[in-house]
Amino acid sequence: MKKYLALAISMMLVLGTIAMAAPQDKAKPAGEKKAGDKMDKMEKKSGDKMAAKAMTANGTVTSKTVSEITVKGAKDTWTFAHDGKTKMSGNIKEGSMVTVKYTEKDGKKMATSIAAKAAAGAKKNGDAKKPAAKKPA
Repeated sequence: MKKYLALAISMMLVLGTIAMAAPQDKAKPAGEKKAGDKMDKMEKKSGDKMAAKAMTANGTVTSKTVSEITVKGAKDTWTFAHDGKTKMSGNIKEGSMVTVKYTEKDGKKMATSIAAKAAAGAKKNGDAKKPAAKKPA
């Protein structure tokens, strides 16, 4: 029984040592490149077609067509293209406050979602004022 216990413990030590040695990175020869090196070079190239970074703009809609929407922010005015893939929520019309999430590709801003914000003075359905009761004459 003691022999089997000693054998089991020694096997666990051997397997543990092998398992700990396996994840270590081996030094690569000078001519071999890492996978990350290629990616770093690709990111540095200005003409790369990498995934576009999502950005956000907030402002008031100044015009809206079937394919474009123009939004005036605090400092700038932007024109965004939109299509059937663009997620639209709320009542988006001229004068609406909106948040536009977009990407920029080849100098063109493409809206991925446009959400109308509730007007600051707008009341919720439950907050609507009831008509004043008439006084008896």
